[in-house]
Amino acid sequence: MKNHVLKYFAVSTIFLQSAMAQNVSSLKLSEKFPEGGKAISFIYEPTGAFQNSKEQSGAVCFLDNDNFPVADIPLKRDGVALRGTFTIPQTAKAFYLIFDDGKTIDNNYGNGYLYPVYKAGIPVAGALASEAYMEGLGADLAGIRKDLQKSSSLYKDEFRLHPDVERDYEGMYLLTLPYSNVEDGKIAERRAAKLSASKNEKDLLFAYEFYRHAGKVQKADSILNIIKSIFPNGEQAKNDLVISFREATSTMMKDSLYHIIQDKYPADQKDNDGLLQELAVAHLKRNDITGFEHLSSLTTGKTRLLYGVNDVAMQWANNNEHLSNAEKLIGEALEIIKSEKVKPFAFQSPKQAQKQRRDFYYRSLSNYAFILYMEHHNEDALKYEQQAYAQIGQHDTDMVERYATILMANKDYKTAQDIIENVISSSVSSVDLNKTLSEIYRSIHGSNNGFTAYLDGLNDKSQHHQQAELSKTMIKLKAPQFILKDLKGNTVNLDSLKNKIIVLDFWATWCAPCKASFPGMQEVVNKYKSDPDVIFLFIDTWENGIDYVSDVRRFIAANKYEFNVLFDEKGNDGKLSKIRALYGVDGVPTKIIIDKNGNIRFKIAGYNGSSDELVGEVSNMIQLAKNPGLVK
Repeated sequence: MKNHVLKYFAVSTIFLQSAMAQNVSSLKLSEKFPEGGKAISFIYEPTGAFQNSKEQSGAVCFLDNDNFPVADIPLKRDGVALRGTFTIPQTAKAFYLIFDDGKTIDNNYGNGYLYPVYKAGIPVAGALASEAYMEGLGADLAGIRKDLQKSSSLYKDEFRLHPDVERDYEGMYLLTLPYSNVEDGKIAERRAAKLSASKNEKDLLFAYEFYRHAGKVQKADSILNIIKSIFPNGEQAKNDLVISFREATSTMMKDSLYHIIQDKYPADQKDNDGLLQELAVAHLKRNDITGFEHLSSLTTGKTRLLYGVNDVAMQWANNNEHLSNAEKLIGEALEIIKSEKVKPFAFQSPKQAQKQRRDFYYRSLSNYAFILYMEHHNEDALKYEQQAYAQIGQHDTDMVERYATILMANKDYKTAQDIIENVISSSVSSVDLNKTLSEIYRSIHGSNNGFTAYLDGLNDKSQHHQQAELSKTMIKLKAPQFILKDLKGNTVNLDSLKNKIIVLDFWATWCAPCKASFPGMQEVVNKYKSDPDVIFLFIDTWENGIDYVSDVRRFIAANKYEFNVLFDEKGNDGKLSKIRALYGVDGVPTKIIIDKNGNIRFKIAGYNGSSDELVGEVSNMIQLAKNPGLVK
């Protein structure tokens, strides 16, 4: 009887949470308990900026622990609302819906549109665990706010409801627990200790990953040595071979390692085919066309092959070598890209896959045009570059610069000038773009007299355009106070920085986009170095491991960054997350601009890969924070 009561309580609680989430969202499903194999209709009422957008699209991602397929959903207008229908696959455990307008994704104010799949009113096995993953470690995939305490709670509900699936989700659950709260961290320690004594490789790998993430290097290494000793042909052994294959610098070594992997693990055909494609590209890098053609003929997939061909061919073109081979390879690649059937990856909709394929085709076509230009086939180069630019190049500074260069080779200086003026005026400039524009200006006017004033005028127009767009995103929230320690152990009190513009950059040493953005941030720091009214604080947060301070110090010193680094404090989850949580930072990197009155005026997350755009964006936010009335 007790078991039945517990199960009823768990299901009732789950239903209440789901119902509450739906009531506060702008999405309503036709079924309270959506089931696999059934069609679901919905009504979606966009709010805020989405309400007036004409480019809204919808998709649904099904969490099935296998392929994670995504289906595009045609939306039909019904007054201010939108309606749609989709069918849930029998294999789905949970699903989430995605709505976007081509620029921004509606994530339901960080909550997402995430639902478990039911059977007779009860979540199916794996439903709550799938939801737990998306609320926690997988939150970035759905673009929602990470809530590791909620994730941990959902895993526990899953295991109470379906104890037989606990083994299937052991790894993700174990990695989630330490980030939930102190008590869950203790549970994780006990579970990891138990798994460490197992004779099952999967259990030992779970324990190894836990200790590695926890920064307990000696314990992790000890378990790894046990795994290698007991399972010489196991999963970890294969991973080690694959790493050795990718790190090998000679094609002879790669050949040898590939055949060892193929012989030891013949059943892993999909993985092995990917390695074969990489091996073919390795031969291509040595200009071994015969070896490349032989190996590529043996592959069943072509994706890695095609990307590799583009990379190698462009290296040759930039070095002005092997141009005939480069032209032939890219020409053949274009035919394959056109003819090969588009297969969406996990978490990718058919529409997204088609767009990715289309973008890849036109980038490859642009590469082909550049190779022709290097061979002095300027008319043919222009023909193909025009096609690529018309489809995807108008706001891509690299492609604009390439198109302008080919136009110049064909003596069409006016068009070259027009396209560069357009991108600078409406977007962002770059050193290469300015250099090309200088050459065009000299060709048209016979000298560079007046060029500086001309370029300043374009940049002023660009700055005004960017500031006008940024001003629409300005907010006004009181900045929470904090006192944190810097790299030297000194305390920095936000309250002592009144009447200053403060730029907070939340980051972590494990965050690749954070580190990729730092050269651009150093440029911004340099730009405002002599301005006493602008202060930059780089808050290191969410760190793993024990000696993170030394890791940060080494990283900053090795890269010669002149950053004032502060360290976040421990939050309720026992991790460095207190100030991150106060500022509502759900992911890193996140930059926050505080005005002289102590108000948060801007908050931006992520990094798009362009230092030039980052410098422009942060600089313009600083100027607007200084003078909100700058744009009228």
